[in-house]
Amino acid sequence: MFEKHIVFKNNIKIKGYIEDNKDGKKTLNDEKNKYDSLSDIDKDLYNKGFFELDDFNIKNKDNNILRSKRRSKQKVYDMCVLNDWDYFITLTFSKDKVKDRYDLEELKKVTLLYFKRLSKNHGIKYLLIPELHKDGALHWHGLIRDCNSKVKMEKANSKSKTDRDIYNIVSWQDNKGYNTAVRIDKDEESRLKISSYISKYISKADKIFKSYYYCSQNLKKEPKVIYNKELDIDFFLDEDKIYENEFCYIKTVNKEREEK
Repeated sequence: MFEKHIVFKNNIKIKGYIEDNKDGKKTLNDEKNKYDSLSDIDKDLYNKGFFELDDFNIKNKDNNILRSKRRSKQKVYDMCVLNDWDYFITLTFSKDKVKDRYDLEELKKVTLLYFKRLSKNHGIKYLLIPELHKDGALHWHGLIRDCNSKVKMEKANSKSKTDRDIYNIVSWQDNKGYNTAVRIDKDEESRLKISSYISKYISKADKIFKSYYYCSQNLKKEPKVIYNKELDIDFFLDEDKIYENEFCYIKTVNKEREEK
C-alpha cells in the first residue's frame, strides 16, 4: 500500500495538527474568492488548518501557473505509482492520415475519443500527456494497462534506447500515425522510475490545453495521505522520490515494503 507523506516547511504558519475537521469550511465571506480559487487538495489542507489563505498569493498569475503545474505533476506521479502499467507509449500524427497535424484541438478530440472507446469497450486504462514537436505539431506520451490481447500490437524492427523491444499499436498506426509501445517491468523500482520519468514531461512543457494530462476514470488516483509534524533524516535519502514546493515536502512511500 502506498502512502503520501506531507511535511510542512518552517516558514509556513501551521495552526496545529488537526486529525479531522468537523466544523466544515473555515472561510469568511470576504475570503470566499480566495478559497474558491484553491485546488481540491489545497482546500483540504486549508480546512485542516495547515495554512492561512494569505499564504497563497493568488493574485500572482505566474505563481498560480507554477502551482498548477506542480499539482498536476504530483497527481500524474501518484497515478503512475498507484497503478500497474503495461506499456509506455508515444503517439504521433502522420500528415497523410490526419487533416492537419497543427490543429491541436481537433487532434486532442480525436485522441481522447479513441482512448475513451478503448476504455468503454475493453476496459483499457490510460494516462496521456500532450507535448509539442519543435515545429508545433502535437504528439502524446503516456501509459496504458489492461490492453494485452485487447489491443492488437505488432513488433517493430527496432529497439528502444534501453534495448527493449518496441511494439506498434496497429489501429493507431493504420489511422493516425506512427507510435511506439515499450513494455514496463512490474517491479517497484521500475514503477517508481517510470513515474518520475513521465511526470517530468509536465515540468518541461508549457500548458497546451485546459489540462496538463488526461486519464481514464477507472484509475487509482490518490494514496492515503499522512501529515507529519517532524522529519526523519531517512525521509531525504531518496531525493528523486521527493516532490517539493514552497510550502512542504511530499514523498510517496510503499508502506508494505518499509514494514518488511
